[in-house]
Amino acid sequence: MSAMLEHTLIGCISSRVCLYLSAASFESVALPSPTRHELAGSLRRTLTPCTVACLRWVVRHADELLVDTSRIAGFGESAGAITSCGLAYVDSEGHSGNPGFASNVTCTIALSGYLYTNTTGGLPAPRISSASPPYMDIHGTADPWVPISMAEQTASVLSTEGASNWLAKIPGGVHEPYQQLWNESLGFGSAMYGFLVNSLRLDSSEFHNGAAAIHS
Repeated sequence: MSAMLEHTLIGCISSRVCLYLSAASFESVALPSPTRHELAGSLRRTLTPCTVACLRWVVRHADELLVDTSRIAGFGESAGAITSCGLAYVDSEGHSGNPGFASNVTCTIALSGYLYTNTTGGLPAPRISSASPPYMDIHGTADPWVPISMAEQTASVLSTEGASNWLAKIPGGVHEPYQQLWNESLGFGSAMYGFLVNSLRLDSSEFHNGAAAIHS
């Protein structure tokens, strides 16, 4: 592990995103992630608690990993985006893995995600307020899997509760619109980096050009 890890940890459910971030001095550590079908099934009831437990593990071993626990970001695509979004608004720490350690995130980014708010089947209601971590969703307007209307509804719910959020719409983009995201002329990648720098206060970090990423 490098000294870059001292200031940021980005939770990522995408090896493609991590490879891109690595080019900008972001390190990576792997965590498990669900498939779309698992997310739609019974695992949905335990997905966020399991991810929260993974975060607690990172916090527990922060000294070993050289992680600044005040600069932890959630990042994911598709099912991972829904997971990352949920991390910002989880209502309970749950009961699995490394109890007694916090699982707070400083900000979250979703690629083709939304906030799952169904409270049936044992799912906790989201906890949303003006104190919630900043949230950014990068979403294609032609997404056939997670329609843009779901992202817009999420943004509306968060704004109504005073939670900081930004919906970056990619015109004509489909599900997981990497081609447009990495197209420098469109500016979406730069906007994502700007969101991270501002939310994680990387300008005040000793190693402000470095970060770590968790992914699978």
